[in-house]
Amino acid sequence: MIVCLIVLSVAAPTAGQEPSLPLAQLFDGTRVLVLPFRNISGDPSTDWVGTGIAEAVAADLPPTTEVVLLDADQIPPEAGDTLEAAAAGRRAGARWAIHGGYQQVGTQLRITARVIDCETGTVVRSGRVDGGFDELFTLQDRIVPGLAAPSIDVESNPALRPPVSPTTPAALAATPDP
Repeated sequence: MIVCLIVLSVAAPTAGQEPSLPLAQLFDGTRVLVLPFRNISGDPSTDWVGTGIAEAVAADLPPTTEVVLLDADQIPPEAGDTLEAAAAGRRAGARWAIHGGYQQVGTQLRITARVIDCETGTVVRSGRVDGGFDELFTLQDRIVPGLAAPSIDVESNPALRPPVSPTTPAALAATPDP
């Protein structure tokens, strides 16, 4: 199995950068660590997908990047965890880390990605793309644009929560019996 770690170097850092900035400005002047995406499904025949996703993310970041590929033995085994990804980023001299996972159910694929502040371990951006496994390249192309907007805390803002489906336990409990 081939696994890669990608470190991106983007122009010089600006003090006090805020996660609400556009992605290109957020990464301007900083080093970004892109970790291979974790195979959540656990099917070893698709382990290669995580490396491909990381490569696509690296290629889609701002064009002034310097890409460095590290050997698989330089990747901590627990780097799929957010705090460990941040720690790996700090060890690599990165300000930001991008990591995520993918899962396959039948022919469907879901890819999740997070931008992490390596100094605090805070997730500042997150995104998810879904589609058919045969659409893998298209899904990969949607990851970085999906990370362009800051993460929204849906839990603290009820207006942003999706409507409760009548088939969920909460909705069924709230529905009067006929």
